[in-house]
Amino acid sequence: MIYLFIFFIFVRDVFGHSVELTVNKSNAVSIKIYYSNGEPFSYEKYEIFSPEDEVIPFQTGFTNRYGVITFIPDLEGEWKVKVFSEDGHGVVETIRINNIQDFISVRDDRSKLVNFTAGLSTLLLIFSVLYIIRLKKGKK
Repeated sequence: MIYLFIFFIFVRDVFGHSVELTVNKSNAVSIKIYYSNGEPFSYEKYEIFSPEDEVIPFQTGFTNRYGVITFIPDLEGEWKVKVFSEDGHGVVETIRINNIQDFISVRDDRSKLVNFTAGLSTLLLIFSVLYIIRLKKGKK
């Protein structure tokens, strides 16, 4: 019974999830929204709709301080961008994405493999030690 308890204590580290961050300094669509006088359309709501779904937004949020929205499309086609303020100003624009390969980045999954291998090795070591201790107690 104690072995199962120890197993479940350590198994969460092997199969646990983590939060990771990938920084990509290119290969994104960046849209700048501004008023006719050049002032940025700052901190205003936006919705982006993919070519597949014009009902549920692909991405929502707020423009940044400079009136900029950045997103990474996953499909070629016509993307609809809606930007609007509470006072009624806004714009709806369609953006054509032609070559999706420009936006696909390769993710490095080696860190997950290393974590999984380390966790599994730790479990094997613990159970090997416990097994050896049990064998030695049985010989006495």
